[in-house]
Amino acid sequence: MLVYRGETMGLDEPVASMRLKMMRRGTQDYEYFWLLSQKSNGRQQADEAVDSIVNDFVRVGADRASLGSPGHWKHNSEDWERARIRLGDLIEESPK
Repeated sequence: MLVYRGETMGLDEPVASMRLKMMRRGTQDYEYFWLLSQKSNGRQQADEAVDSIVNDFVRVGADRASLGSPGHWKHNSEDWERARIRLGDLIEESPK
């Protein structure tokens, strides 16, 4: 389920599930990486941002079968937020 009936919670509108919220956040993160990669020298900067939140063993190709499993990503939300802010700053300041 991505959306729940709000009536069960006393609301007159649908309620987004945590899964839907995480999908939205992932889409927004992807868009930030893509926007930066379109800028001059942006691909390298986007890769560096990814490297700051993805564990090292993923980049060197270890255990590719389980790519995307929870251990591959940092779980500290502050690390992710710092990366998002850095991406936004780079997108804003980089020339096309």
